[in-house]
Amino acid sequence: MSLAILATTSALIMTVPQPAPEALFQQGLNLWRRHNRAQAAECYRAAAEAGHAEAMAHLGRMFFRGEGIPKQPDLALVWLQKSAARKNGRGLYHLAELYQDGVAVERSQETYARLLEQAALAGSPDALAELGQCHWYGHGVPRDREKAEVLFRKAATLPRDQFYPGTLAWLLREGHGFAKDSDAAFKEAFRASTEGYGTAGIHLATYYRRGIGTDKNPSKALALLTAPENLTNPQALMQLALMIEKGEGLSENPVQAFQLYRKTALTGEPIAMLILGVFCQRGLGTERNPEEGFKWVLKSAEAGFPVAIGWVGQCYLHGRGTAPNIPAALKWIRKGADLNEPGSLYNLGWCHQEGIGVEKDPKEALKFYLRAADMDFPAAVHQVGWCYESGMGVEKNIQTAIQRYQQAAQAGWSWSESRMGWIYLNGIGVTQDHTEALRWYRIAAEHGNPNAMAQIGWMHENGLGIPRDLGLALEQYYKAGGKDYAWAWFRAGSVLLQPGHPFSNPEKARGAFGEGAALKDKACMRELGRCLLLGLGGPTDQNLAQSWLQQSADGGDEQARGLLKLLERKPQPDPGPEDED
Repeated sequence: MSLAILATTSALIMTVPQPAPEALFQQGLNLWRRHNRAQAAECYRAAAEAGHAEAMAHLGRMFFRGEGIPKQPDLALVWLQKSAARKNGRGLYHLAELYQDGVAVERSQETYARLLEQAALAGSPDALAELGQCHWYGHGVPRDREKAEVLFRKAATLPRDQFYPGTLAWLLREGHGFAKDSDAAFKEAFRASTEGYGTAGIHLATYYRRGIGTDKNPSKALALLTAPENLTNPQALMQLALMIEKGEGLSENPVQAFQLYRKTALTGEPIAMLILGVFCQRGLGTERNPEEGFKWVLKSAEAGFPVAIGWVGQCYLHGRGTAPNIPAALKWIRKGADLNEPGSLYNLGWCHQEGIGVEKDPKEALKFYLRAADMDFPAAVHQVGWCYESGMGVEKNIQTAIQRYQQAAQAGWSWSESRMGWIYLNGIGVTQDHTEALRWYRIAAEHGNPNAMAQIGWMHENGLGIPRDLGLALEQYYKAGGKDYAWAWFRAGSVLLQPGHPFSNPEKARGAFGEGAALKDKACMRELGRCLLLGLGGPTDQNLAQSWLQQSADGGDEQARGLLKLLERKPQPDPGPEDED
């Protein structure tokens, strides 16, 4: 072949038109829909290299999530940054996700929220919905549920086919922007999973676990969570740990749950860090270690998780796993309150109620309780009820108090359930009804409330609505006492000290008072002092008796003060004649 012919042939080859970037991108989309991920990635790459911003976003997402191609976080970052630089909504949205998860960049909730805002302005419906979530939960922005609902409603005006099915599923499940529709939510979650969107299988497991829009099916949930691509995913490990912890389709195993939470926490997942900390503090699945628990909670807070921020403040407030430190407590609590984290708002209200580190101010306390209650934080809803019942910072209104207690009780808050028992037991704003009181107390006791357990014991002890039975009373008192409820130890000791019944046992009574005294209960310290003074249930010990009585009296117990006065007037024994040399 002559050089002239070769040159002509080369020129013809060079002039054959190559597919335009948009055509390559559409070809990639079609391949994706046919589940041909690897070839889809090649088309996206060719379009991206030709400057197609949407293709850059799709390619970056595939490298980020490992969708049909190996995960390559660094390449994900490169392509998403290029897409974002072109103001592409999808590129900005997925770049935000990198900052949310700390993939190839330093984790930053603030940057996550800021990029979502830019993505929403660039037309991403998913970013608009997730920005709503940020304001709903306080991720990277102050918690503002009114603003969140505005964003959700705006997202709902966009065509449904523009959303990732997983995002649409969440909106439908929670009823944000759209009417709540569990069946439609499940269908979208199922579609997201079958179409191979990243962690959609993990989210679908939630629907099977909780029976949302479908029958509960722990086996299907377990299969999704233990799929090979999910075995190292923190979200999958979290759900798997929850299933093991609660015995959902598996034997309840707090030790194995603890191990999975720890494995997830070591990946830097803030929620897992917080749960691991709580497990350590409470001795769930591991030896109780409040100090180790506090370290994990602090790590979660330092990673910016709002709930953990409030928890750290609470630890400093009550000395859980660390020395009590009121200035540090207020610093963290205020930081959480600035994010509208309801637990922090509640604790700030408590500080104002009790005058802890701030001036005692019932009205200011109520203000913070109301803010947290507006976010359906059960403890705050209950405390608002108490304010209305007691007239703290507001005019007394028992009916409003009862409404608040019922609201918190419906959310499963055991202290409100127990308070409803007290309301009916004493006929406060309602007709006295011991049967209804017992019903509420039993509900609260099933939820682990020690006050309810002790009150059931009181009803057995006194035959209120049920036959008098001191054996059952003691059983309830010991159960509540085992949860460090001092009044239950006082009642148990009082019953055991009474003569004339089969359960009378002064030695056990002294032990029960000792348990309550160790919890710094004034009445138990007084009764333990009395036992030691009079030799009830064991030998006398005047010095130790005086010590416990003094501690009780210092706490304001008038009966203890009276016993101390009698002790002072009691004639001392004659020491006898002095020894002679």
